[in-house]
Amino acid sequence: CVLTCNWHNWKFDLETGENMLGGDTLRTYPTEVRDGAVWVDVSEAPASERIAAALANLKDSFPRHEYDRMAREIARLAKAGGDPLEAVRQAIRWTHDQFEFGATHALAAAPDWLALRARTAKDEATSLIPLVEAVGHFAWDTMRWGHYPYPEGTADFDPGKLIEAIETEDEASAIAQVRGAIAGPGYEALAEPLARAAAAQ
Repeated sequence: CVLTCNWHNWKFDLETGENMLGGDTLRTYPTEVRDGAVWVDVSEAPASERIAAALANLKDSFPRHEYDRMAREIARLAKAGGDPLEAVRQAIRWTHDQFEFGATHALAAAPDWLALRARTAKDEATSLIPLVEAVGHFAWDTMRWGHYPYPEGTADFDPGKLIEAIETEDEASAIAQVRGAIAGPGYEALAEPLARAAAAQ
């Protein structure tokens, strides 16, 4: 049984709610017939299920950069009681290895969108706008790109070796050093060698 939207020509499988052409899925409701009457259970699914569904649908919107769908799923996430910031966290997880050179402006802009949200949000609805912008940027910058996995491995942190790895463009050694710094002395230990490497360019 298929329902067709007269506006979008989307076609929905009424048994599963699946959009047969991609895009938003419909919510389905348990039904039963009692004494010739159709009874519909309109109670909400548990919050955890609604949050998981919103995040899964958000991820599904990335390949075609369905911006309007991203906004709806982030709103559904918040309405279900989820942390809307989880949309940004998951966007980073889903796309982190799709940047050919390790980063794009999406990563640099995300903190600014979050700061703007903190300064300007007047209500729940407006507080979601900067999140949609941040998430949409990740989707746009990775649309149709493959995966560029990071090299494996961790090394005992040595500031001199990190600078040398950066200077010689030895990505595997540089990443191993960064992991070693984070696992060992902490993120702060990277500030000085990274500043020296940047000043040497």
